[in-house]
Amino acid sequence: MPSSPSPNEPNIRLTGRASRPVTSTWAWFIAVAAAVSGLTGCGGGGSPGAPAPGLTLSGRVVGLAGTGLVLQNNAGDDLRISANGSFTFDTPMGSGEAYAVTVRTPPYAVTQRCGVTHGSGTFGSSSITNVTVTCVTPATRFALVANRGNNSLSVYAINTSSGALSAVSGSPFATGAQPTAVVVEPSGRFAYAANFSDNSVSAYALDDITGSLTPVSGSPHTTGTASPYMIAADPLGRFIYTANFASNSISVFRINPDTGALSQVSGSPFALGAMAIDLSPSPDGRHLYVANYNINAITALSIHPTTGALTALSGSPYATGNLPSAVLLSPDGRVLFSLNGASDTLGTFVVNTSTGELSSAGSVATPAAAFAEGFAVSPGGDFVYTADSGAGSVSAYALDGDSGQLTPLSGSPVATSGGVQPKYMVAEPAGRFVFASNPNSNTVSTYTIDSGTGLLSPTSTVSSGTSPATIAVVGY
Repeated sequence: MPSSPSPNEPNIRLTGRASRPVTSTWAWFIAVAAAVSGLTGCGGGGSPGAPAPGLTLSGRVVGLAGTGLVLQNNAGDDLRISANGSFTFDTPMGSGEAYAVTVRTPPYAVTQRCGVTHGSGTFGSSSITNVTVTCVTPATRFALVANRGNNSLSVYAINTSSGALSAVSGSPFATGAQPTAVVVEPSGRFAYAANFSDNSVSAYALDDITGSLTPVSGSPHTTGTASPYMIAADPLGRFIYTANFASNSISVFRINPDTGALSQVSGSPFALGAMAIDLSPSPDGRHLYVANYNINAITALSIHPTTGALTALSGSPYATGNLPSAVLLSPDGRVLFSLNGASDTLGTFVVNTSTGELSSAGSVATPAAAFAEGFAVSPGGDFVYTADSGAGSVSAYALDGDSGQLTPLSGSPVATSGGVQPKYMVAEPAGRFVFASNPNSNTVSTYTIDSGTGLLSPTSTVSSGTSPATIAVVGY
């Protein structure tokens, strides 16, 4: 079993991100939504007149292919959408009241992005009927890999049929010292790398056609503390978070939506009192979960929606197995996973999505002496995969989304090919492929997900930079 990392140089790896697809083609997206909305009629608005209590806010959803879509009005009145067609918010409105329809949680299973047109305004004397929510399924386009050993990011185009990777022109792209993690924010326009040895975050504009990276003005951005080891993006596109291993803290940056530049929020970095080695934000952007490597626990934090400030939840931290190296939420946010390297277990917690509190649902064993440090969850939330670095295999588990229970799949684990030792993983958003980086061979492998059994099959491998670390995927 590998030795424990020193406070200055962790030699284990956190999870790969179970990235959602993202899109930067919003001009096209809004045009499509506007065209569709023209078919719904012009309802709503109206001329101001006598107060008319009991007005309704309604519209229609088109293009929905996934599950889990939740809409909000004025940041509340959650409305779950299960199918295309008309919808009406439960809470009646009054004349003169403002409304603002937004997407709280995008669909998963088939991971989609949804936009709203005619979603805000002020009620007149009649109900609003012309809100339109249009969902699209982006095609997965690029995979980004942080190469810790030669200070670079590799960018690959993804063959959507086979999952094979091919380096884009100009790849690899320079980073700061020892990039240990990479993430793409939800719009898909900007990518960020955590530079472990120079305490900074590099920011890039990501070209949605070529995949090339251009440094953002002002990059790199200092974390203000030591050893940023993992990085995550707020699903709502407001913030970037880094887990600062040696300084026991979390840095929070606000994203400039126009330029991609970062600025630390007031109070950042936020002290945890324990080593922060991985982190995972909830799909609704309300909570953040952090793996505390040295105390065998997970810290649960609330996120202030405006300031980004972090506050520990009552009852936190929550006990895990030995040396938790990775945490990750299921796509619907109802189950949290903890990969515990020293005890060779994968633990699960049921999440109270309203309060953020956790309840342990037990654990399953990973292969003996695997010291698994990376894992991924399928977009539908049906399967969980672990990179069993020490055992030279990948394992697959079926997930019961209600109880949080995991069951090893028959035929798992699957041995890797060519002696590679997978350490970092991410599931492709359409649910067809898993990508894993192999630091021992400086390669990245593609695995195909069997749509029936959920098992993984190795299909191809490409060269990467030195010591490839985490992987992010993006679609448009």
